[in-house]
Amino acid sequence: MTLSSIYNHRAQCSSPHPRVPFFDAMQAHPGRVWVHCAANMRVSAFLGLYRVLRQGVAPEAAFDLMHDLWQPNEVWSAFIADALKDRP
Repeated sequence: MTLSSIYNHRAQCSSPHPRVPFFDAMQAHPGRVWVHCAANMRVSAFLGLYRVLRQGVAPEAAFDLMHDLWQPNEVWSAFIADALKDRP
C-alpha cells in the first residue's frame, strides 16, 4: 500500500463563493481525504455542502456530522442556506 499526502491550505479565500475552491480541491483528490479546521466547525459545514451540492446527498444526511459537532449560528445558517438555495 502506498500512502501519499497533498497539503492544500484554504485558510484565506478571495472567491465570492469560498466553497468552490474547497469543492474543486475535494474533487481533485478522489478517495479518502483528510480535511480539518481548528474546531471542525467550518469544515463540517463545507463537507455538508459538498455532499449535497456535488454528491447529491440529501441535506438531512449530509449535515449529520455538522449537527453532531455544533449548531450553526445565524451567520453560518445564512451561509449554508444561501449555498443551498440554487441547487438543482
